[in-house]
Amino acid sequence: MVDLGSAPGSWLQYAAERVGPRGLVVGVDRDEVRIALPDHVRVLRADILSLRPEELLAIAPSFDLLLSDAAPKTTGVPFADHARSVALARRSLELARAVVRPGGSWVCKVFQGEEIESFRGEARLAFDRLVESKPKSSRERSVEIFFVGIGRIA
Repeated sequence: MVDLGSAPGSWLQYAAERVGPRGLVVGVDRDEVRIALPDHVRVLRADILSLRPEELLAIAPSFDLLLSDAAPKTTGVPFADHARSVALARRSLELARAVVRPGGSWVCKVFQGEEIESFRGEARLAFDRLVESKPKSSRERSVEIFFVGIGRIA
């Protein structure tokens, strides 16, 4: 599993428990992950927007899941924050197409706004099934939603 935007590390801890010591979890973030993690978790300190698929494929030949909980540093300007969020989400989709095995899955957080419809269309082309979700834990006023792609198309 790959976790984009992995700092501070809570998803890495959860994923490490879920996959167990025989699995592999790779976290990617510009910021340092400062929590103790088991041996089957690797962390790359990198910018998601410039991360090359080869950097992940050097660790494993493919992954079952790519999770992106990445969010831009918000500015308070809704359109700018949305555009930066969609850029991160699009990059996570590109990486998922490159490193997630056929039939695998992708989960991505993105801020709602003007570009969401075109982004949704792009994601539909990559997966057999696409689900949108707004978790109950998310504040009602929050513009974040999650896309879940199931069954990556080869």
